Amino acid sequence: MNQSVRILTLAVLASLVARTPSWAQDAVPARNDPLHITKLENEYVRVFNVHIPPGKSTTFHEHAFDFSVVFVEGSKLKNEMMGGTTAEVVVNTGTVAYGGFAAKPVVHRITNLSDNANWQVAFEILVPSAGKFQTSTRDAAYKVELDNERLRAWRLILQPGQSVPAITQTAPGLRIALSDGKIVQQVDGSDQEISMKRGEFLWQPARSSRSLRNAGNVPVEFVEYELK
Repeated sequence: MNQSVRILTLAVLASLVARTPSWAQDAVPARNDPLHITKLENEYVRVFNVHIPPGKSTTFHEHAFDFSVVFVEGSKLKNEMMGGTTAEVVVNTGTVAYGGFAAKPVVHRITNLSDNANWQVAFEILVPSAGKFQTSTRDAAYKVELDNERLRAWRLILQPGQSVPAITQTAPGLRIALSDGKIVQQVDGSDQEISMKRGEFLWQPARSSRSLRNAGNVPVEFVEYELK
């Protein structure tokens, strides 16, 4: 899925709302929706684990921060705008999407129309404006998924035994796992073995240098972000 399609996917979910309607005050912030479970909050981001069981819905909630999401498990979703339109969209597992909701907040409710749970790892960017960080340069094995004024995201898939050269991460960010597996991360000359579980994430501070190797017997896949 190319970047324009990913952005359009999230735009469909948001129904291309251009302003906050007067009834937005009746909705809860995303962080107060029962299905948006806050797993990390620091000065840069607020990270949610979102599980929507089959046939279940979120409450009407407002997104008022710039926002990105990785669909750990996709499904067919119904998006209802409070007092407005309804749209249905199929979001594939592994989709990475972004919404610039700080400028154009949205209020909606999401219902899972599939027989499997919809699982998302998502985050709000708490830094109020872009331009605070410069993102790193990475090996071609890191495939750019998103690149805008607020963040850059890469997808990395490593086959068993495969490694990638060291990078120096110049901006803070996240790693979100899309598969189970085992990697060896070499940081400042020391090996760190990390067992990854699908849907787990790791906060990665700026100014860290590391190389990666798949130390398991199955492919591993994850998405890495850096803020701008």
